[in-house]
Amino acid sequence: MLTPQEYRGLLLKVLEEYKCLQENGCRTYFGRKDHLWRLLYQELGLLKPLPKKKETIYNGCGIGSSILTILADGTVYACRRLPVEIGKVPEQSIKEIFINSPEHNKMRQVEKMQKCSNCELMQFCRGCPAVAYATHGDYMASDPQCWKEV
Repeated sequence: MLTPQEYRGLLLKVLEEYKCLQENGCRTYFGRKDHLWRLLYQELGLLKPLPKKKETIYNGCGIGSSILTILADGTVYACRRLPVEIGKVPEQSIKEIFINSPEHNKMRQVEKMQKCSNCELMQFCRGCPAVAYATHGDYMASDPQCWKEV
């Protein structure tokens, strides 16, 4: 796994390549799904001023708020990269799982995220709980590739 600074360096290289492509007439928009782009953009002064409503989630990791993954056997995960079962279809409805799964509701408790809960970018980023889980065995642990000092 890349260190936080190596990962930051990789994002900088990718951003530089995007700029070169754009300058050479490329009109393709390249999505920047990785949540740590927000941190980089903030550092580079490329983010608009952040809203003051701290209780609203605007963007970032969709775990608990906007995504689900359903495997062929009906197992439901909150994310395709996080192997933590939150339900099973058809035994449960998607709505039931999304709203009432105890594990899914635990994932929504962003104030318990070890590092992210104290970060001004919490509403926009929250790192990657799947990477935290793979590294620490806990999706509420800090994303090991985040270079932000909080």
